[in-house]
Amino acid sequence: MKLLPPQVFATLVLVCCIFLESNAQIKATTADGKKVILNSDGTWKYDLKTDSLSRTQPDTAMVKPPPAKPPLNLDCSVLVSFQRELAGDKYVGVSKKMIVSEDSKTGFTISFVKSKNGPLIWTTDILGGQCVNEENKMTIVFTDGMRLLLGNDGKSNCEGTFTLYFGTTYGKEASLELFKTKEIAAIRVFTAKSYVESNFSEENALKFKASLNCIIIK
Repeated sequence: MKLLPPQVFATLVLVCCIFLESNAQIKATTADGKKVILNSDGTWKYDLKTDSLSRTQPDTAMVKPPPAKPPLNLDCSVLVSFQRELAGDKYVGVSKKMIVSEDSKTGFTISFVKSKNGPLIWTTDILGGQCVNEENKMTIVFTDGMRLLLGNDGKSNCEGTFTLYFGTTYGKEASLELFKTKEIAAIRVFTAKSYVESNFSEENALKFKASLNCIIIK
């Protein structure tokens, strides 16, 4: 125990009159925020337990939970629209364009088009545009580490358009089956001079697979 110097008494504030029947102790707080216990005999000591709790416990009133994200809507009516001809049962399905970009300036967009008896057309448009040649390739990396390399089925252009066809005379049914069941982690599109690559977010991966299945099963 230490004798309480006279100057310490001058700095005590917020004295809480909590008396213990055994030794009539008083808990108080000094001007610099220290928790102390005053004894009736003039001695004092630091209240380490209370002081420790007051310093380590967070102010729960100041902690705000992160805003909840709205649930992802993967309904086919939201992802794909179908245009029907008045005569017969012909239709053309068009998927909503999906942006795969980390900064909305680089990366690309993806969309699908499918008629009843025609091939599935997968169009990738590079943001900002670049020249794409007929011999350019696309590398697809799935979340399980599998890689797939596909060649451009479209014509050379400088609008940044890379096109893939699936089904009918174009084949590639095995590749299409992979896209229907697996989730994509990243895509790299090779261009005339370089390449454009972008990672898929979990939302993009789910939307891609859902959009593809919606437009195929119609």
